[in-house]
Amino acid sequence: MDKSIAFYRDVLGFPVKHQSHKWTELGTGETTLALHLADTADHAHPHSHATIPAGHCHIGLTVANLNDFHVAMVGKGVKCIQSPKKEDFGSLAVYADPDEMPISVSEA
Repeated sequence: MDKSIAFYRDVLGFPVKHQSHKWTELGTGETTLALHLADTADHAHPHSHATIPAGHCHIGLTVANLNDFHVAMVGKGVKCIQSPKKEDFGSLAVYADPDEMPISVSEA
C-alpha cells in the first residue's frame, strides 16, 4: 500500500485527501482515487466491497444525497447489490453496471 500511495502522490502528484492504515483517498481533480488493502480471503460474493483482490479496479462515485440517488437508480432498473447503509466512513451503496461491474456510491 505504501508503494502505491507514494506512486500516486509523489510520481503522479495527486494530493492525499484522506489516509488510514486500510484506506487512502487521493484527489485527481473532479475524481477521487481510493486505494485500499486487498483481501486474500475466499471471494464468496464477487461484488463485496471488502473482498476485492489486489490488482482489480472498483469504481466509486460520490453523490449529494444517497437516498435520492438510490430511489432514482432503482426506478431506472439499476441492479442494487448493497442497499444504502451507514459505514465507518459515511453512507454507502453498491450497484452493478450492465456488465456486472460493481460501482460503490457514497454520500458526500
